[in-house]
Amino acid sequence: MSDPRTNYFQYVRDVLGAGTVLRARDVENPEVELEQRAVTQTGHWPPPGEVDLLVLHRGGESLFEGAVAELWAKMRGAMNLGTARLLEVETQHEDMDGVLLDLLSSYPAKVSLLLSEAPNRSVDLRVIGSSKVLESFSPSRLVSAPDLKKQAWTDLQIVMRSLT
Repeated sequence: MSDPRTNYFQYVRDVLGAGTVLRARDVENPEVELEQRAVTQTGHWPPPGEVDLLVLHRGGESLFEGAVAELWAKMRGAMNLGTARLLEVETQHEDMDGVLLDLLSSYPAKVSLLLSEAPNRSVDLRVIGSSKVLESFSPSRLVSAPDLKKQAWTDLQIVMRSLT
C-alpha cells in the first residue's frame, strides 16, 4: 500500500505543475523553515521514472535564459543526445550532491552532469546512488571565461561515452 503523503506530493508535482522541490519539514524542529532545493525549466515535473541524463545546474545566471541558455543549447546539441531522456534542473542550493540524491530518488539517471561555477573537477566519473556523476563548468561560467570551453567539451565527451 502506498503512502498517502507520497501520493499527494506526486499529485502536486504531476497534476498541479509544481516546479519546486522542498526539503521535508523536520518533525523534531517544526520551526525550521522549508528551503527551496531546485526548479525545472518548464515549471512542472515529468512523470517519475528513469532518465538517461540528469543535468543539475548551479550558476550565477539561469540555465534557461539569455546568453547562458543559448550556450547550453549549443552544448546540448553538440552532445548529439538523440532520443536520450534528459532532465534539466536548476538549483541555487550549495549542497549539489544532496539535491542530486533528492532528484535521483524519483528520477534515477544513468549519468548525472553537475554544472557549477567552480566544479570539483576529476577525470573519473564518481558514483552517487546508482548514477555515474561528472562535474563540469556551468555555461554561465563559460560565458564569462571562454578559455574553459575546451575543458568543458572534454567533460561532455566523457558524459557522451558514458551514455552509450
